[in-house]
Amino acid sequence: VLDDLDLACQEVAHLQRAGGRALVEVTCHGMGRRPDLLLEVARRTGLQIVAATGFYQQAYHPPYVAERSAEELAEQLIREIEEGMDGTGVKPGILAEIGTSRGEIRPDEEKVFRAVALAHKATGLPISTHCTLGTMGLAQLDLLESLGVDPARVVIGHQDLVDDLETHVALARRGATVAYDTAGKESYMPDAVRVRLITGMLERGLGDRVVLSMDVTRRSHLKAN
Repeated sequence: VLDDLDLACQEVAHLQRAGGRALVEVTCHGMGRRPDLLLEVARRTGLQIVAATGFYQQAYHPPYVAERSAEELAEQLIREIEEGMDGTGVKPGILAEIGTSRGEIRPDEEKVFRAVALAHKATGLPISTHCTLGTMGLAQLDLLESLGVDPARVVIGHQDLVDDLETHVALARRGATVAYDTAGKESYMPDAVRVRLITGMLERGLGDRVVLSMDVTRRSHLKAN
C-alpha cells in the first residue's frame, strides 16, 4: 500500500526539481483512493494535484457497482465532482482510471462507461481510461463516442503496452489523446518500443495527441527503492 505520507512528499520533490508543477493522480473507487492524503501532500509540497473519481476494471469494482444502474453511479460521480470526495471537500478534476478487462469489455464495465459518459456530459470533466495490457482502446473510444462523448476529451490509457502504431494513429486522428504511460516498465514492453511508437506519432504530425507518464503503482516504482 502506498500510504507513507513522508515518502510520497519526497517522491513528489523529484518531480518538482525536474520542473513539474502538477500531477494527475488517478486512483479511483475500489483502488484505495485517499483524497485526504492527496490534500496533505499538496499542502506540504505546493504541488498542484488533480484527483480522480471513477471505477477501474470489473475485477476491482466495489460490490455496489453490480447492484446499481448507470444512472445511479453517475449521480454518485456527479455528487463527488460538485461536493467533494469522502468528506474532504477535495473535488476531482478527472474521471479516471475508467477500466476494461484484457481483450473484452465486461457488462459492468460497459455500465460504468455509461455512467462516466453521463457524469462527463453533466460536468465537463475529461475522461482517462485503463486498457488492460493496451487492449480495447478502439472499442473504448467507440463506446464513448456512441454515448455522445467528444474524443478530444478522452485519454486512452496504456497504449505503450501494445506495439500497434496504426491503432494509435487511428485513435489520435479521431481526436483522442494516446497515453504512452508506462515508461520504464520494461518487463511489460521495452522502452525502445516506446521510443519507436513516439517517433512514429511525431512523424505523422500527431505529437500533440500523445501524453507521456510512468504509471507509478507499486513501492518498487519509487525512486527511493
